[in-house]
Amino acid sequence: MNQQGAIGHGSPWQKLVAVVALVLLPLGQANATTVTSATLDGSVNDLGGAAVVGATISVVHEPTGQTKTLTAGDNGNFYQSGLRVGGPYTITVTAPGYRDAVAEDIFLRAGDNQDLRLRLSRADAMTEEVVVTAQRISGRDLNNGVGSFFNEDDIANQPATQRDVIRTLLRDPLAASDGEGNLSVGGVNPRFNGLAIDGALQQDDFGLSSSTYATSRSPINLDAIESATLTATDYSVIVSGFTGGLVNVTTKSGTNEFDGSAFYYYQDQDFLGEDFNGGSITNPEF
Repeated sequence: MNQQGAIGHGSPWQKLVAVVALVLLPLGQANATTVTSATLDGSVNDLGGAAVVGATISVVHEPTGQTKTLTAGDNGNFYQSGLRVGGPYTITVTAPGYRDAVAEDIFLRAGDNQDLRLRLSRADAMTEEVVVTAQRISGRDLNNGVGSFFNEDDIANQPATQRDVIRTLLRDPLAASDGEGNLSVGGVNPRFNGLAIDGALQQDDFGLSSSTYATSRSPINLDAIESATLTATDYSVIVSGFTGGLVNVTTKSGTNEFDGSAFYYYQDQDFLGEDFNGGSITNPEF
């Protein structure tokens, strides 16, 4: 009875702590502001357009061998969330009475709903060639707003002397830059942008930076980036913490292969000019 009285009639400080705990508890969930995985859905039909119910769909992430096995529903539809960003993926469809179908080199991006339509031919059909259709349906993109998506190859092949991922984002017509780390989306001040790395916002909490980064230079190496998305006017309910554009960076996951990269800077006297401002100059030997 004394214990119940102590809990029910605690001091004002105890009640205050309890109220603060209740208020702070939901705030931790609000930090999940971006999507770091991909989804895949589609349908399995025969060549006549009829749904193939119960077809088995195997989704294999080739760099790691990670496999997801799905079953087509009553309408031949299938769905899988929580997939790794990037690829390539190989999708194999099997069903009793039908020839197996394989779709290769499928790449997924963060938050995107990759809609595939797979068609199977009957095993007893007299066909010399089986054509697998894995066409992405336009208009099913869940990138809720105007923006661009850039994969690993886009980033690696973009000239960037400062190794800054913003140089790649500038290929979007709404993006402009005035130096390293500076990014304006649709004319909005760079301070108002959001930068998320694997779902965690990297913000300038004290308002001291004049760029999109909270640091003086890019906080992530280009070689570690799997994909980058630039979104303006995003109206999705799962994103917050910014009023300009959102830069969503997804880093690479491990694979079953050992690889790496290296780069260097080189300069000698052949890289220097002999004239400056109308006069000749003498450069020392390197």
